Amino acid sequence: MTGTSSSEPLWVRDVAPGAGASGRVSAGQALRIIDLEGQQVADLVAFSAEDPGEHLDVTYTTFAAESWQLGKDSVFVTNRMRPIWTMTEDTCGAHYAGGGFCSRELNALFGVDQPGCYETILDELRHLDAPTTGLNPASCFNVFMNFPYGAEGELKVQESLSRPGDIVELRAEMDLLWAVSVCHMPGPCNGPHPTPMRFELYG
Repeated sequence: MTGTSSSEPLWVRDVAPGAGASGRVSAGQALRIIDLEGQQVADLVAFSAEDPGEHLDVTYTTFAAESWQLGKDSVFVTNRMRPIWTMTEDTCGAHYAGGGFCSRELNALFGVDQPGCYETILDELRHLDAPTTGLNPASCFNVFMNFPYGAEGELKVQESLSRPGDIVELRAEMDLLWAVSVCHMPGPCNGPHPTPMRFELYG
């Protein structure tokens, strides 16, 4: 396994599908996301620790990058156009930055009666005592999600291209709060079946 962080992690959390994690990260620290078994998606949000009204905005991020494909060396910005993360490692290369997360209402569209990543992230933010007003589709980055834009305009979720051990590492560019949900929808989004993911903090 490769990565830009060589020291021992400050903490490690394994998160099951349908569960979430959250915490605080200081500027300069790095959050590493590891797909343990492959083809698993996580929905990630982040907010300024000083002002949670400022949050990750993938729409502005793709505008600033002039690309819908984000990967190693990509800089993620907030709704105020300030850097919040830099992706310092990416061994997969396929993610979705169009915004959005599954929810109970979205799942109902596909005949599934269960809460989604939105509800999981909402609970995690409440655990942090963080305001949830900035939680909207544009604040969510879909790690390892394979949702490509087709040449004829088609847009359809496909199986994730991540392999066992693939990582994404994000360096915090400001003191921030983060929350994540490990998606528990079945395929094609998460391959044959949802699996756990690992989150590590380095600093």
